[in-house]
Amino acid sequence: MAFGCGGDQRTLTSISVSPNPTTIGVSQSKQFSAIGYDQKGIQLSTDFTWSVTNSIGTIDASGLFYSGASELSGSITATAQGISGSATVSVTKKGFITGTIRNSDGGVVSGITAYVTAEPSLSAQTDSYGKYTISGISSGTVEVKTRETAVYVAASSSVFVSTGETASCNLTLMPRLSIANEYESKSDNTITVVGVVCNNGSTEAKGVSIIYQYFNEEGGQIGGKVESLGNISGLGTANFNFTVFLSELSYASKTHTVTCTSF
Repeated sequence: MAFGCGGDQRTLTSISVSPNPTTIGVSQSKQFSAIGYDQKGIQLSTDFTWSVTNSIGTIDASGLFYSGASELSGSITATAQGISGSATVSVTKKGFITGTIRNSDGGVVSGITAYVTAEPSLSAQTDSYGKYTISGISSGTVEVKTRETAVYVAASSSVFVSTGETASCNLTLMPRLSIANEYESKSDNTITVVGVVCNNGSTEAKGVSIIYQYFNEEGGQIGGKVESLGNISGLGTANFNFTVFLSELSYASKTHTVTCTSF
């Protein structure tokens, strides 16, 4: 108990323990801390007594926790002046993998499934920030792989996972379909484009189309072409050769996209 200026009595009314919640591997250590607050929510200096529940491990007078050898859940409690605060703790033999998945341009990609190849049921899907987290992974070196989509081929990487720890595994996705050896010739308002579409995936890409769009300085579209290339076998290629008529004599920028209906 403490007193403020003018005799105002400050009373310990709550205790916050951190980290909370947290997961720790078996036979590991982790430092916990506690902060006391008075009735006005202002920090109040005090000494704490530490304890654990459910035999999840032991904790010393400084708040250093030592987990046991069994997978259990419980709590760590800091007590002072009859007031207590707790943190929820899970002790596990498993580890975690987290990472960000980006495309070859550096943009994050949502909705991509990443999984552990040795245990495909251990998987997660990227959120709107391209992030994923896979839990329940046994300690050791594992391979993380993405599932192929109509847009991207699979990417993979190996990472070492420690008991109760989180390993980082970022992945970069390459496009399933790409354009190579592109050549463009122009005559007045007419542009002829030739090139090759490559299927970088191992399975056949069906219903492949290539889309070119041309724009003027103001960003207005002045020409475009959609060319159907049919199906392209896994790791195969298809040549294209088409003509685009522009509504102006020249263009400022262009885009091209290759899509498929299934793979």
